[in-house]
Order: sequence, then structure tokens, then C-alpha cells
Amino acid sequence: MNRLVIIGNGFDLAHGLKTSYKDFMNWYAKDYVLKMCSVISKEYNDGLCRVNYDFALAAFQNCLDRIEKINDLKRHSTTITITKTSLLGKIETNLEYKNWVDIEDDYYQLLKEIILSKNSKDYKVKKVTELNDQLENLKKKLIEYLCGVESNAKKYNEVDVNSIICSNINIVHDLDSRSTNIISEENQGSQEIEPENTIILNFNYTNTIKMYCDENNLDCLHIHGKLENPGTIVFGYGDEFDEDYKIISNANENVYLEKFKSFKYLENSTYKEVLRFIESDKFQILLLGHSCGNSDRTLLSTLFNHKNCVSIKPYYHLKENGKDDYSDLIMNISRSFNSASEMRSKVVSKEHCLPLR
Repeated sequence: MNRLVIIGNGFDLAHGLKTSYKDFMNWYAKDYVLKMCSVISKEYNDGLCRVNYDFALAAFQNCLDRIEKINDLKRHSTTITITKTSLLGKIETNLEYKNWVDIEDDYYQLLKEIILSKNSKDYKVKKVTELNDQLENLKKKLIEYLCGVESNAKKYNEVDVNSIICSNINIVHDLDSRSTNIISEENQGSQEIEPENTIILNFNYTNTIKMYCDENNLDCLHIHGKLENPGTIVFGYGDEFDEDYKIISNANENVYLEKFKSFKYLENSTYKEVLRFIESDKFQILLLGHSCGNSDRTLLSTLFNHKNCVSIKPYYHLKENGKDDYSDLIMNISRSFNSASEMRSKVVSKEHCLPLR
């Protein structure tokens, strides 16, 4: 039996990296002010937001610690005009009212609003093209930001990550009764199975996991690309099970599908390597810091519903108030399953799971 270890953003957060989209958006607002101060003209435009102003901006450098949103600029002057793109506006609105943001989901909701509207096809194509350009500009900013924080990664002291990755599979707790036929003769009567092969599937753009891969001589597949090679970065949406996806696909306009992850996966061999691995033998999935949200639903569904997947063991987030997100994580996982009973048989119960952070 093999093991597939899925790494998500929570893994980076556990290692002290400020890699949430909220952290990124706070950085973006402050970086925007610094860039404004460096130009001579009275207009600054980065493809996401345009600001026109009629005063000296040097004073803004002294109040960067109080700027978290582009709108905060207005608190310091009335002689300023801010024009935000639809994507940036939606992101900031959700951040203000939800205190968190999912940029990829915000993009998809805007995409659907355009395509499902009653406007002409030419208008829709024009607006989707503009939206895709906005997402591309945002991706460039995100890469710039993550390159600055990645170097701060350090070993995680609260949980022994090496012991998690290299642990044995508990036959009683991790596998359900329907999986007993996969236990080989040499493991009959044993409580545990040592995985024959383990690979890491990294959904992050960062390479925090590398220190553990090097120590344990493990291969790591970067399904969404790597920061050191920006051309490989996959940034978009990945839920082809949404009820409106068929409408989008049947519209026969390629620009509508341009930012769907499934098509980006075909630009290199990483996705095929994942498929070869899960086809080779029965496997267990460990979830380390991945929320299993809809933006990765297509790929997660392929993994979770595969006939060779016999166990999914999530490591959840234990919050400072003593509560945890195990239930939320399981509900997210369930959306990628074709069968609720199949989900219940594969997911390891909470009493046999541990918090990652």
C-alpha cells in the first residue's frame, strides 16, 4: 500500500509564513502606496486599481502600518480618486465583511455573473477577457509577495512532521472493514502497515515541504507550480462539478475556460505522474493543511473517489479558543465525493486524527 501526502496552505501557516490571502491583500495595499510614492505622475495604475491624486504622497510612508485596504487611502485626503477593477472590489468587500477571502472563488463568481447574464455574446467575451487579465495581474502580485515570505520558513516545533509523513498505517483505525482484503499475508495479524511508497503532492506555490522531503528522501510533485519558475504557476478555478460549469463549457468560447485549472494541468507532466501513482496500488491520503475547498474540487474528486483510495486521514487546525475545524474540513471533503457512504468509509474518524497546528 502507498501513501499520498497532500500539502495545503495551512502547512505554510503552521511554519510561520503569512501566506493567507488576507495577508497578501494587506501587503498589496501597503505595497501599492510605496509604488505610488515612487512615481512622478499623479496617477498610478497596476491593472487592478487606478489612483488619481493631487498632492504629495511622502506622508503616506509614515502610516503604512494603518493601511490594510486601498480604501484606507481616502482617510488621509479628499483629493484622491480610486477606481478598482471588479475583481479587486469583490475581494476587498468579502475581506471586509467575512474577515477572510478566497480569491479563486471570487473570480469564479464574477465569471458566472458575466456569462450567465443576458448581455450580448460580444459584451460577455470582452468582460471575461478583462476579468482574466485582472486575475493574471493579481497572480503576478501574489508571486511577488510569496517570493518575499518564502525565505522565512522554519522548522515546525509543535508537531513532528517527519513522524506524520513516515508513520505506519493503522489497520484498525485508518482502514474500514471493506479494506481487509488488501492486507497482504505478511501483514496478517499485524496492527500496522508500512507504506511501500510515499510521495508528496504540494498544492502550495512555496517549497516549505522541501526540508522534510530531503530528510526522508521523498519525491514532491508541485501540482500548482513553483515560485522559482513563474511560468509553471497554476492560478484559477478548479470545480467542474458546479452546476453552471456545463453552461460555461457549452458556450463554445475558449476565453471562458482560460483560467480553469484542469487545462493548465495539461501543460506539464505533473498531473499524469499523480495519476500513475494512484493507479499503481492501493493508497492512503494524508491531508496536511489543505482545506479541500471547491477551487480544487476537480482534482480532489479524482483522488478521493479513486478505487485505490482506501483511507483519508485529515490533520485539522486546533484554534486558540480550543475549538477546531475538523467538522468543517470533513464537510468540505464530502463535496468532492460521489457517494456519502463512500466518504464515511474512507475518512478516518476524529478520535484517531491529530491537529497539525
